[in-house]
Amino acid sequence: MATSLLDADSFLVVDVGTASTRAMLFDVVDGRYRYLGMGNGPTTAAAPYHSISEGVRMALDNLKSVTGRTLIGPDEQLILPSGSDGSGVDAFAATVSAGPPIKIIVVGLLESMSVESARRLANSVYGKVDYGGEVDYTIHLDF
Repeated sequence: MATSLLDADSFLVVDVGTASTRAMLFDVVDGRYRYLGMGNGPTTAAAPYHSISEGVRMALDNLKSVTGRTLIGPDEQLILPSGSDGSGVDAFAATVSAGPPIKIIVVGLLESMSVESARRLANSVYGKVDYGGEVDYTIHLDF
């Protein structure tokens, strides 16, 4: 029997990415956490807003239109914990990955194998791989 580390029935997760902000809602259904829906909005970390709050609000508004669940109270704050009328959530978490991509250096032993594998891996994350030019750093060992 699995034990939950979370003592809550409903759970809201907001992810602020570089281009978009997502709000995802989970709730207990038949004794298990279930994904109920997601709302999207643009990330507003850059100009003209310079604040992620507007993008978060748009994602929450979109989530409300998808699920019908009221998440923001009349005081413009997240309703926490949830109410008996089904509004709000019991727990909240956020991740922020907005920002410039990380710089990646690809190093390998063989161009056709290890370097190509490292390039594929580097291209699977939010990063900038500067290939520059082909450089031969061959090491000759004399025995």
